[in-house]
Amino acid sequence: MKFALIFLFLIPVCLVSCRKKSKILVHGIVFSTGTGNGLPNIEVQFYTIKDKLFSDKCNYLVTKTDANGNFSFPDVEIIDNGKYTYGLDVPYYSNSDYTMFGIGPIDIDIDDLSNNQILSVTATFKDLTILLPENVIVQYPDSFTATFENRIYHNYLPDNIWQLVRTPKSFHSTVIYPNNLSTNFPPYSIGWWHITFDKIKNGVQSVFQDSIYLGMGETKEYVLPW
Repeated sequence: MKFALIFLFLIPVCLVSCRKKSKILVHGIVFSTGTGNGLPNIEVQFYTIKDKLFSDKCNYLVTKTDANGNFSFPDVEIIDNGKYTYGLDVPYYSNSDYTMFGIGPIDIDIDDLSNNQILSVTATFKDLTILLPENVIVQYPDSFTATFENRIYHNYLPDNIWQLVRTPKSFHSTVIYPNNLSTNFPPYSIGWWHITFDKIKNGVQSVFQDSIYLGMGETKEYVLPW
């Protein structure tokens, strides 16, 4: 009698346990905060943690984004119970040309795993050198101010996606600059940088606007239109 009761008890337990396992497609895109476009060849990790108290029980699947920034993990086995945690991670990466500030690890609710996952990361260009034209000397009372602005993705205001950020704010002349002014910008976010050049030359003020695109790991020069 006891054996029969145990057998009857195990049958529903087994059926419930079997129903908790499934295979799904985990997919999404990794895009740049500086451009809004997908980034190619970026490593993405999908992790499964059986017990968060024990890091050695964490398993990883690894892939890379395609030319448009898309990634996918097909046939991922999911076990729907409280012991398992799932999520995505884009690791930090840096070399001599650029830095990519990753995102994660991000735990994802099981009900949301099959949704398109959108991951935003910030990558940098290598160097931007600002020059005055050859043989130009800016001398008082002549002067100029150049402001560089980059539009970046704002993560916390979804209704106000694009935000104008002045980084670096500006640089200007008040006395004499040598013939070869060279001002190097450190590695800021990739994307379109909008330039406002405000100059006073021979007592006349004029404003010139331009833009320059800086890609990941890219080095460029920009000559101010004096």
